[in-house]
Amino acid sequence: MKNLICPPYRKNLSLVTYTGLIYEGVKDASTFGELWVELKNVIEVKNIIAYNLAFDWRCLTSIKFGSEAFDVMANVKHIDTME
Repeated sequence: MKNLICPPYRKNLSLVTYTGLIYEGVKDASTFGELWVELKNVIEVKNIIAYNLAFDWRCLTSIKFGSEAFDVMANVKHIDTME
């Protein structure tokens, strides 16, 4: 799975700070909602290794399918390299 994802809010300055991506570069990309089933299928069977994973968890759970995402991610095997 290799996709850019269009954020739910057009102007998210913290997103630009962390990723260097600007809205114009992702405006035609799929949304989290459109990619959720595919993303869910990947994270349910993989071990996730990420830096500052709590940030990513908060992003996913703040989107419209938050409670479902929270339930899925609560059971994901993960390593946060920031910890």
